[in-house]
Amino acid sequence: MELERLLGAFDAAAANLAKAEAVWERARPLLPRSAVLGDPPEFDDLARAWEDLILGLPRIDNWTITDPLPSPNDIGRQFLEWSEIGEPPFDVYEAVDQPGKDLAQYKYQLKRARRKAIRVRLEGLVGEIDRILPLVVAGIFRGSREQVDRVETQQIRDHVAEIERLLGDTSTRAGRWGDLYRHMSFGEGHDWWDIVEYDWPSVKPGILVRTGHGHSLSGQPNPHSVV
Repeated sequence: MELERLLGAFDAAAANLAKAEAVWERARPLLPRSAVLGDPPEFDDLARAWEDLILGLPRIDNWTITDPLPSPNDIGRQFLEWSEIGEPPFDVYEAVDQPGKDLAQYKYQLKRARRKAIRVRLEGLVGEIDRILPLVVAGIFRGSREQVDRVETQQIRDHVAEIERLLGDTSTRAGRWGDLYRHMSFGEGHDWWDIVEYDWPSVKPGILVRTGHGHSLSGQPNPHSVV
C-alpha cells in the first residue's frame, strides 16, 4: 500500500531527525560564545555523525537540512573578527543557533507532511464509504432481519478499521462509533440501514477534524545509523 510505504519513509526520517537532535545537544555546548579558538577533540566525531544523519532527511517542500555543523574554531575566529571592528557579533550568534532552528523547522514540516498523507487517505476512505453504503442496502427492506453478506459489507468493515488505525490517538471519537461497530457486527438488514441513516452520518464529520493540513515529502530517506 502506497500510504504504508510513505509512512515508513516518514518514520525513517523521524528516526534520523531524533538522532541528529541528540548529536546537536552534545555539540551545541562545545561552540564558543566568545573569541575562543580551537576545536575540542570530540567535536570532529559529532560533526561527522551530523553529516551522516542529515543524508537521511529527504526533502520536504524541496527543502532539507544540508549545512554542516559550524566548527568551534570558525565560530571563535568570527567572534574575534567582530571584536576587532567593534561591532556586535549578531551574525555569529545566528550561525551558532542555526542548526537548532533547522532541526525545529524540519520537525515541523515532517509532522505536517505526515498529517497531510493521512488526511488524503482518510478523504479517500470516506469517499469510498459514501459510495459503497448505498450499494449495501440496495433492495433490502428497512426492517429486514436477514444477514447481509456482500462484497461491499466487508469493504465497509475494512475501510472503517483502516480509518481507526489512521486516526490513532489524534482525534476524539465523536458520534456513534459504538453503534457503528455493533451494527456492523450484527450485520442484519436493519443494522446496515441504521449505519446508513444514523451511524455513518454521525461519525463522518469528526473523522477529518484533527488530521490537519501539511505538505508532501519527496524522495526516499536513506537512513544512517549512528550509535
